[in-house]
Amino acid sequence: MRTTVPNKKTGAILVIVMVIMVVFTLMVTALLQLGSFNEVETIKQLRITQARWVAEAGLERALSWVFFSPDFYDNTLQTDIPYFANSDDDDWLTLTNDNVECCYDVTLLKPADGGVIIRSIGTVSNNAMSASATVQYTIPEINGGTYTAIMALSGNSFLLSNTDVYGPIYQGQDDDLSEGYLTIDGTVHDVADAEGGIDGDAPSNYTEGDLPDPDPWPSVDHDDYKPDILIAAASTNLPTATVVLGGTEYYNGDMTITSISGSGTIVAYGSITIDMSAEIPAGVNLVSSGDITLKNTSFSGNNKLVTFGNLDLLSGSEFSGDRVSLNALYEDDFPSPGNIYRGGINIAANMKDFAGIIYAEGLYPDPMKYKGDSYYFSVIFDPGAQQDMSGTIIAYQGFYIGQNATITYDPSVFDEGDPVVFPWNIPNLDTAYWEEIQE
Repeated sequence: MRTTVPNKKTGAILVIVMVIMVVFTLMVTALLQLGSFNEVETIKQLRITQARWVAEAGLERALSWVFFSPDFYDNTLQTDIPYFANSDDDDWLTLTNDNVECCYDVTLLKPADGGVIIRSIGTVSNNAMSASATVQYTIPEINGGTYTAIMALSGNSFLLSNTDVYGPIYQGQDDDLSEGYLTIDGTVHDVADAEGGIDGDAPSNYTEGDLPDPDPWPSVDHDDYKPDILIAAASTNLPTATVVLGGTEYYNGDMTITSISGSGTIVAYGSITIDMSAEIPAGVNLVSSGDITLKNTSFSGNNKLVTFGNLDLLSGSEFSGDRVSLNALYEDDFPSPGNIYRGGINIAANMKDFAGIIYAEGLYPDPMKYKGDSYYFSVIFDPGAQQDMSGTIIAYQGFYIGQNATITYDPSVFDEGDPVVFPWNIPNLDTAYWEEIQE
């Protein structure tokens, strides 16, 4: 009898074929999955690219608005808040070639340290996939006005010995385009990140910087105050020594005030003299067609003084106060034609803990005790007083800062309601930069 032995090789081949088929199946499945993944990834990258395109479109629209919209320039003093947010009222645009809907959402910021930041978020979406991308454009600022401890737009200026200035000084040109003259015997201390200006640590060692001319110059709109002056001129209210305020009070004639209560504005068609042994209450403002003279008093804070004549802080007093604005305006035919020596400020009083803006357009009429007949100034700090202030000084036609003065640049004094309007700082496109923000 004959016995047949099973062929072991045949069984082994069958097992090998089955393993190969399983491996092949797995490879095909993996390749199919990889292809599907690659397709998804390709679509994802396409959507991200499209989202970036949309974000850049929003950025460009906001950028053009920054440069050409007066609405932005009118809002110069708010910081760290969005000025502009736009998502096309949530109307979604359609990319017709790809049946993808898209929109952008733009936020424009003016940070406290200056500059402009435009941040745009682009979003694209269809039923299958959506994506977003964020791009940002940062524009540093150069000049504009709110950057100096002292600014002289023309004329000749003097900084005497024993004076300290912490901040840039700008000295502009005269009307005939010749250089204004600046004499420094005091000390102008180093300023971090100053865009030029007068800078240095010793009277004989300072650098003449290259601050650009502010264009337009800081200014006060005269038409904000002339109508009130004309109302006062037509008023039958006679001047009084005691004023109780609950709004705006108009007086026709020169007045000497010995008591003020309440808050509001005193408008006089004439000169105003404040002579009282008490502070001018907070929120009290003065507007005068003539001179404003202050003695034996001080400021509580948040006070605004505007005169079309000259402004004097007389010796024998010590002035302090926060958010104080002193403004002397000059206009050829209003209110006293022919008087060229007006619109100046003379501070012969001591100043301590004084924070605010000192602004003068004209010339103070008494140069004799300072530099002689050939020199007139918009702002004078009498060398016989001790003055310590923070904020900024703007002297259209030169300044004279006497001995024993300390002036510290402080941008926090630039309130939105101040009479002085500073030009919006000019965007510096040379150092602007674009970046994509990774979420």
